[in-house]
Amino acid sequence: MPSTNTVLVIEDNIVNRKVLYKILEDEYNVLEAKNGEEGLAMLQANPQTAAVILDLVMPIMDGFAFMSKINEMPEFKDTPIIVSTGSNNQEDEKHALSLGAWDFVFKPYIPEILKFRLRHVIERSQMAAFERLKYLAEYDTLTDIYNKSKFSIAVRELLEGNPEYPFAFIRFDIDRFQLFNAFYGDEAGDAFLKCLAGKLKGLMKAYPLGVYGRMEADIFAVCVAYTSRDRLEQMIGQFVEFFGVYKSDFNIIPSFGIYYLDDYTIPVGIMLDRATLAARTCKGNYMNHIAVYQPAMSHELELQQEMVNEMLPALEGGQFCVYFQPKYNLMTGGLSGAEALVRWNHPQKGMISPGDFIPVFEANGFIARLDYYVWEKTCGFLAKWLREGSQPVPVSVNVSQVNFYNPNLVENLCKLVDAYHIPAGLLQLELTESAYMENPQIMQDVIHRLRGKGFPIHMDDFGSGYSSLNMLKNIEIDILKIDLGFLRDTDHSGRAENIIASIVRMAKWLGIPTVAEGVEDGHQAEFLRSIGCEYAQGYHYGRPMPAVDYEVLMAKEDRRVLSVDAPVFEADALWASNPQMEILFFNAILPSCICEFDNGYIDILRVNKAFDQLFEEDHAMSRRNPLKMVALEHQASVMASFETAIHTQDYGECEFCLKTEDHPPRWVDLKLKYISSLGNKQILMGTLADITGQKKIEAELKKYKKSLERDGNQTNQVLIVDDEESSRVILRTLIDPYFTVCEASNGKEAVKILSEKQNNIDLILLDIMMPQMDGLAFMEYRSAHDVLMDIPVIMITADDSVEQQIHTIAIGANDCITKPFIPEVALRRVLNVMEAKQRIQEIVRVYESTAIQAQLDPFTRLYNRQAIVEKISQALTEGGESLHTLIMLELENFKAINDGLGHHYGDQAILKLSEALKGFFRKVDFIGRYGGEEFCIFLEDMPSEDFVLKKCQDLCNTIDRIFLGESGVHLVCSLGIAISQGQRESFEDLYGKAEAALVHSKHQGENIATLYGEYLMVNAPEPIFNREWLIDVLDNAISIFSEETDEVLYMSRGAMALFDTVDYHGKKCYEVIQKRQSPCPFCIRDKLLEQDFYCWTCEHPILKRPFFLKDKRINYYGQKAHIQMVFDLTDVVSDSPISREVDAQYE
Repeated sequence: MPSTNTVLVIEDNIVNRKVLYKILEDEYNVLEAKNGEEGLAMLQANPQTAAVILDLVMPIMDGFAFMSKINEMPEFKDTPIIVSTGSNNQEDEKHALSLGAWDFVFKPYIPEILKFRLRHVIERSQMAAFERLKYLAEYDTLTDIYNKSKFSIAVRELLEGNPEYPFAFIRFDIDRFQLFNAFYGDEAGDAFLKCLAGKLKGLMKAYPLGVYGRMEADIFAVCVAYTSRDRLEQMIGQFVEFFGVYKSDFNIIPSFGIYYLDDYTIPVGIMLDRATLAARTCKGNYMNHIAVYQPAMSHELELQQEMVNEMLPALEGGQFCVYFQPKYNLMTGGLSGAEALVRWNHPQKGMISPGDFIPVFEANGFIARLDYYVWEKTCGFLAKWLREGSQPVPVSVNVSQVNFYNPNLVENLCKLVDAYHIPAGLLQLELTESAYMENPQIMQDVIHRLRGKGFPIHMDDFGSGYSSLNMLKNIEIDILKIDLGFLRDTDHSGRAENIIASIVRMAKWLGIPTVAEGVEDGHQAEFLRSIGCEYAQGYHYGRPMPAVDYEVLMAKEDRRVLSVDAPVFEADALWASNPQMEILFFNAILPSCICEFDNGYIDILRVNKAFDQLFEEDHAMSRRNPLKMVALEHQASVMASFETAIHTQDYGECEFCLKTEDHPPRWVDLKLKYISSLGNKQILMGTLADITGQKKIEAELKKYKKSLERDGNQTNQVLIVDDEESSRVILRTLIDPYFTVCEASNGKEAVKILSEKQNNIDLILLDIMMPQMDGLAFMEYRSAHDVLMDIPVIMITADDSVEQQIHTIAIGANDCITKPFIPEVALRRVLNVMEAKQRIQEIVRVYESTAIQAQLDPFTRLYNRQAIVEKISQALTEGGESLHTLIMLELENFKAINDGLGHHYGDQAILKLSEALKGFFRKVDFIGRYGGEEFCIFLEDMPSEDFVLKKCQDLCNTIDRIFLGESGVHLVCSLGIAISQGQRESFEDLYGKAEAALVHSKHQGENIATLYGEYLMVNAPEPIFNREWLIDVLDNAISIFSEETDEVLYMSRGAMALFDTVDYHGKKCYEVIQKRQSPCPFCIRDKLLEQDFYCWTCEHPILKRPFFLKDKRINYYGQKAHIQMVFDLTDVVSDSPISREVDAQYE
């Protein structure tokens, strides 16, 4: 059969070129060039060339000059070159080999030898490609060193193989490496990591017993045998010097932790944890970058365990005290608020620093109970001060990250302020920027609900994260607290002052007041006042103090309440443009373009450099009319991908063949992203990838697929077809020791035997001259039956001429032998063909195995993110009318396990969950690891939605019963489910729905599964209202009215009590609320919005009481409706702080 491999013949002699063409044309696509210069151009135009046959002596550019040029072109380093020569000059051979020749053939050409050597070098080249695939599965693609999975295996093998040597485990990373990326860009960050890995490789050459790898991000690890600790640490010190000189304008600071192994049997994850513990001790230390793990460090863990053991008795025994640190108005100097802080007054140990116990409680989750304790104590103090006739200023309390995952957070806070009869505005809530960055979507949802209940939100420690500006544009906050880190050295550093001034100015544009915390002297206070910062707290104004001292302070201080009602300036337009977009677009590695689609016509507006390189001379055609460059049979697919992206306003994708007159066909993968519309014109961005090589490999795989399928039944049977019995006897005698032999006297008998044996024959020896169905007729029959084409054939002929041998190869034979037989030659050719077939099968098997490995997550052995997305996308495309289900699952307590128990337990949690998923679902279902602790499951052909929900709830119950060793910790997950049936949905559509359902599950409790429905809005977190939730949670006066009929759809118990009604069903809103018979003349329905509440005040005509109302449009069980929240203002004192705020807002 013709091969898809291309062979380039570079030979100045036309007769020799024609001979080579004749020998190779049936097995290869042969290209010809008459000198090295022409051959070089042809090779560049055909980079997929499988091999080159090169003459040494040629005009213009000889073979030696050609190979010298090739050595300068790394893209052809794996292209095999066979040198063709008519001389026996050993010096020429040595020179050619030194320049990279793979093999030699001598003139005049012997076809069998030439083909054998050509097949051999091509197979070697292909095996090199397969080895590279295997390499990618074990190595980090950025730094070219071991990844975490392979490193762990290598460490274990190193230690088990060398127990007599002492070893050290080293872990290092870069302090605030994200800041480096923010300053110089991700590309510069990647370049640094590559350079760092190269330096590490160089250093490790002196340590033969050592392995190293990149764990993740900027974290690297080394396990190495050492002879002296001093020498090892001296080597690390030399390594540290590299960081100092890499970039003169940025101080790159590493942190090295060393664990000298005393137990080789512990898991590699624990070794990493101990080295990490050591590295943390030198974080931020500009003088010392290296720390050695000491047993005393474990004492820190023991102290932490003591705190864990004592925390509950301490809480119940009242050892935790609430202290208050005052906040002051920088403009008036008056007291404007306070922050409630917790202190631990231990009966034996005295006052324990919050810096010691807060991180421990955050890691084990106890911080949630401690938070609530502080909130309740603070509410108690506020209520006490109100009862005593004081007018307390607001107090802010901290809300730890773990509490934001508590589905009852809003309910708990509302119950607290209601139980103590205090306005929600007096209890201000502080969350940290880092907590927000951990899960922005959940935070946005919870913050929105809290603000809806009247709780002001403070963003604490602003500037301690790496995405502060990006965070501000997405989150609703009332007050911004600037991290004290910005205030360090302001007396000496103009840069710090400029940063603070820029943050305050930006906050003013957004209408957000600022609080500077950590103010330590009058100079800092004056500077903050001069740049417009409104509030400050710190030791300059007062240290945290007990409640009794704070009460004395309140009694004598003038008070100016922190206002959260500053007008908001719409600043989105100032930040809409991105001046770096053009640079990033033009320098992107993938060919990219910006397209305009108008009524079926595609116009390319802009392209990048990689796009130009892909299309080369065809660039003009690709810009003017790109669809004409697409093969006719694929043009409809390209148009469909554009229409899909436009219809969904999301993504589209297709593969197509690119055909031009001057180049061989190329396959391209096109991915489109919808950007916007301009009138009837749609703007999209496209990226292209050349997948020609992949398509060729797929073609080869198909070619040998049937051969592989028969691999398990291979019996090594050879069929001899010859009408002369003597010939059959000779061949049988030669072959019988190696293979099972079958015989036939003509082609018809051979066809019958093949049919009886179901074509399980591995080689046919076929005589070309026979009375019935001779060799030529049999070969014609073979070519008409694909199942026989995978069985190699050696022709038997009495004619040993070159023409006859060429003829036998031309009709499809793999080789030929001549009569009378030379036993050694005949046997060698049989063995060669059989071995070649086995090599091909092994190559394909290795390729398929490597390709499968590349699809798997190396840690869990589930599909990785790219593979699971591709498989689900393909299943959705081919899905038909069956019911398909996408499940997004997140391990909720993964971070808590890692922080509280160590990475070893975190890895164990991921593995146990992975094994549970494999055992729970069918083998035909797709299961993948979508991210760190997020998993993706796709189920096809489900019987019903009820079945899916039941199965997911069973899964939740299964996960709930998974415990981690003796720790007592069980796994906690949330599931989001999206179902597709009949409609053509993309993966992105289904994923968005599953994610929305997942967010809802997180709010409901542990191990909850939620099925996406119309009431869940994709990518727009919204409070989910249903009757059970409202009845159980809210005591306020809340009502829901139909927007079309004014019918009352729902009233809370508080609303029914306020408006004195028992049965509201079937009644109009004006009948129940206003006690009228006709619609209210002041109805505000037309003023309502879907995103924001409309707030207003009025006096009830019957009750004669003032009310504050908040109304908003919602979707209530598929109906257009609006929700109304009513707050009775009767008991609000007119001159109280909160009353003044309301008056100012609605004046």
